[in-house]
Parts: sequence; structure tokens; C-alpha cells
Amino acid sequence: MSKRWTAMLLASLVVVNVVLVTWAYRSLQSVPSGESATVQVSGPAEQATTEADEDPEPAATEQNDESADTPDLPEAFPVLAPIGADEAFRVAAVECPGTGSTLEFTSDGGQTWSSTDAPALVAAQRMLAPDTSRVTLVGLDGTGCEPAALQSFVAGADWEPVEELGGYWLIDDDQVLVPSGTGTEPCQETPAQLAALDNSTAFVLCADRTLMATTDAAAWSEAATVDAALAIGADAGTGGAALIASAGNGDCDGIAIQRVTTSGNETEELGCADTDAGSDAVAVGGASDGTLWLWAGDEVLRSTDDGASWQ
Repeated sequence: MSKRWTAMLLASLVVVNVVLVTWAYRSLQSVPSGESATVQVSGPAEQATTEADEDPEPAATEQNDESADTPDLPEAFPVLAPIGADEAFRVAAVECPGTGSTLEFTSDGGQTWSSTDAPALVAAQRMLAPDTSRVTLVGLDGTGCEPAALQSFVAGADWEPVEELGGYWLIDDDQVLVPSGTGTEPCQETPAQLAALDNSTAFVLCADRTLMATTDAAAWSEAATVDAALAIGADAGTGGAALIASAGNGDCDGIAIQRVTTSGNETEELGCADTDAGSDAVAVGGASDGTLWLWAGDEVLRSTDDGASWQ
């Protein structure tokens, strides 16, 4: 009897095992192919995908943003002619063809300005003002945008044309005309602005912001390259240098002022003017008494300590 029950029990266990094995096999067959692998790697896979989708910023992005902050050099520049600590003439930038230039004069350091028109000259490039009465404007006329010059002996109250342009520096398209009348080509790109010191010495700011210099009105050499240069101007107080106004950098939130000479490729950092010209063109220059002047937008600032401070 006990043997028969034992045999029946063993048979029952065999049947149960077969049922369990069959159920397990069918359960495995019902799982879609690849699902178990997907479940195992879903977390890491999502993380890897997110990291791959978040491309790092290009290394040049910051440099491009800084370059974008510096505007292109304008077609026409304002012109500033400092005479001393308190007196100066200025002419706003006018592109040719245009409606004429307006000469302004200050005797109180730029706080107030009186004006007079110079209608025959549209785009002034340079201004010679040895005193508060004599003024010569050199630029382009209002008819055909040809090189022209006007002079006044009564602070702009009356003008007469300069018949012969010999003796004056002038930009004419891609050339710089020297006082002898000869055309020179100092820039690989278009010359943008001119700062002349005498009949032999001058600086030219090129469109690519290379600064070229000559001491014989014939041969040009590179004096400096200032990537953020906004304008140049003659520094009459030194006799052989130019001033550079450039967009501020990490050490200057305003307009940085530098000096460059014809003797080397280095610039001298003078100081930082706490002002922002925005989209307006800038003019800079030095008077014979050493006073430095800066015209930026609506502000006119001066420095009597060689650019260390501005007010």
C-alpha cells in the first residue's frame, strides 16, 4: 500500500514539474525580442543621448561676440581740432554726397559750441587750426565728391576755396594723396582715416584696423594693429605721434586711449575715458599744450594728465 502511494506521489510531482516548465517556457516566448536589453540600458542610454545632444559651445563663440561688439569703421569720421586746454574746433561726420559741413567752436572746454556753415565742403577729412581764427578744412566737395579744401581767417564766418591742394594730405578713394600731390597706397584695404603731423609725417588707419605710418611722405610701414580701433588723431603735443581711441577691453569699460609713434610697432596705453559712443563715430586729438581731447557721441572729454584721467 505504501509503495503504491509513493509511486502515485512521484507521478504527481513529475506532472507538476512538467506543467511548471511548460508555463515558464511559454512566458519567455511571450516577451518581445530585445525588450529585456532595452530595460537594462534605458537609464544609461537616455543619459548618453542627452549628453550627446548637448553640443558644447564652440571655442570661438566668445571671440566672435567680442568682435561683434566693435562696430565697423564708418564711411566718414567727425573731425576734431584741439587748439589748447579750452579751445577747439570740430566738424560732424558727413558722408558724400551730402548737404555740407557745419563748423563748431568752443572756448569753454566743450561745454558750449557756436556754429557756422561751410556749405561748399561736404565731407571733411582733416582740419588745420593753428589758432582760434584761422581754419582750413580738407575733404570732398558737394558737387562731385572730389578732393577740395576751404579756408577761413575769421573762425568760419567767411570761407574761400583753396585752389591748389598741394601741401595737404587727403584720402582719395584707395589712395592717400601726400602734400606733393602724389598718390600712395599704404593700405591693403581702403584707407579709412588720416592723421597728419607735418608735410612728411602722417598716420593712416586702414579699414582692417592696421595703422600705417610714414616719415617721408613716400614709404609707409606698419606702426600698429589695434583690432578695436575706433579713430585716430594727431597728437600735436608730442610732435611725432598719433592717438588711438579704441573700444574698451577687460580693463576699460569705456574708450581706451593709446599713443603710437612712427618708430616702432608698440602702442603706449594712456588711460580709459569713462564714456560710450554707442554707434556714433569718435574723434580724438591732442593740442600743442598737451591737452588731450575726445569727442564720443554727445560727450566731449579732456585730459590734462596725458590720458590718465578724463573729464
